[in-house]
Amino acid sequence: MSKKAGAGSSPDIRLLLYELRKDLDRLLSHAIDDAEEMEPLLDRVLETANRWLVLELGWPVERACLLAVDKDGRHVLASSGMNSGEREVSRTVVERTLEEARMIASCAVPNDPEFNPAESLVRSGTGSFLSIPLRDSGGLAGVLYLDSRERTLIGPAARRAATELAETLAAYLDTIHRHHRSVRRASAARAAARFDGFVANAPAMHRVVESIGFFCGLTVPILILGESGVGKEWVARALHSGRNQRLPFIPLDVAARPASLIEGELFGHEKGTFTGASADRAGIFVAAGKGTVFLDEIGELSIDHQVKLLRVLQEGTVRRLGSKREERVEARIVMATNRPLAKDLMAGRFRADLYERVRPHVIEVPPLRERLEDLEELTTVSLERAEQRLGLETTPALDPGCIEILKSWQWPGNIRELHGFVERLVARTIARVIPRSLCRSELELWMRERPDVAKSKAIVSGQGLKADIRRYEISLIRRALMVHGGVKTAAARSLRIPEATLRSRMKALGIDLRAKTGVAGD
Repeated sequence: MSKKAGAGSSPDIRLLLYELRKDLDRLLSHAIDDAEEMEPLLDRVLETANRWLVLELGWPVERACLLAVDKDGRHVLASSGMNSGEREVSRTVVERTLEEARMIASCAVPNDPEFNPAESLVRSGTGSFLSIPLRDSGGLAGVLYLDSRERTLIGPAARRAATELAETLAAYLDTIHRHHRSVRRASAARAAARFDGFVANAPAMHRVVESIGFFCGLTVPILILGESGVGKEWVARALHSGRNQRLPFIPLDVAARPASLIEGELFGHEKGTFTGASADRAGIFVAAGKGTVFLDEIGELSIDHQVKLLRVLQEGTVRRLGSKREERVEARIVMATNRPLAKDLMAGRFRADLYERVRPHVIEVPPLRERLEDLEELTTVSLERAEQRLGLETTPALDPGCIEILKSWQWPGNIRELHGFVERLVARTIARVIPRSLCRSELELWMRERPDVAKSKAIVSGQGLKADIRRYEISLIRRALMVHGGVKTAAARSLRIPEATLRSRMKALGIDLRAKTGVAGD
């Protein structure tokens, strides 16, 4: 049996806390530098603190829990003596600690009328506990909870030591909590990036994935920018998946709906409001509940509808057509456009107040030509889509050399264009493996069918003149080599440059077809 708390000589608490602070400094520095989960490390710190209380003070602490409290609720940052499925403490105790902003304790829970009705305390067999508020510069920030199955007097020395332990942890709580949130966001981003059909491994997509992780847990309106066909809806679905995939996801393509029907779909209507309104109908903002509303091509909304959308974003309410009653909007609203909203603003086609409301939280999706590292995996997704759309029993494969051939095109229509081209390839072959020769001939025809697009937006990336010239030069050289079967002499002749110049430029630009296509060259 452990000696009762407070008995014996008083330990040097200052020395113990000094050692604890050194441990925390080392722990925080290591965890933040390596972006590691902090929970298992903090668990060990609490275990160490428990040993001090047990060995030095004689109070038989068995469980400990460090909680942070913010506007989103309570978060267990660390625990000791708890299984992974039991990282929770009595809500009654925590809420009372925060409400009264003082230490709450009980030396004999089963006989204590204040706490013996608490189900979680009874279920865990708690005999005695201490619950101490943690304060930082912003006020109450968390709780340090310690308990034991033994009913034991918690003497002044134990209370003083536990209070000083709480004060020490409180000084680090803000940093610990911010790091904890950043790791959770990164985890959410990884989960969103695994969303079916969403490919984001290229360096150009890293910022997109980070933004998804940052925004997916928030309810702020989000604007997704990018050229037509880059996969803006997939980003919206990844955001939704990272938040709660079980809730509704309701997409609406504004550009594909007649202006006369948009208002009813967005805001809903009452029965009899207009001809054909035979029943009450909730708009998508209300129908989505706490899910996600995705408005594609938001730049196509009329000025009148922009005014009503702004009210939804600012007030969080919506009024159905023909109704005087306001309804709460709980859905997270994600918007997308391929239009230059800043130019539309200057031209009077987009309201300035709505523009200022949607532009703080933006995700820009790069075009396919800037993320060719993802092309192989995107092509696999395209093959699976083609199988479903064409009703095939098995998915054909591409000859490995086809990927480098596909990289010779700039894909001005982005992922949507790639899906279309791969479906065309699949429809034109009966073989299990699509040969390079078919891929090359079909791509040549595909290029000739779209010369107007190829000469315009496919080239300019917005990353600067040097980057665009380099990208365009790589595209021209790859295309010439593809057309001439990798024969450098013929490719140089078609480019009207000496063969030595072609070889030099290929080396400088890192073009090596043989590495992936097996083309022997000349």
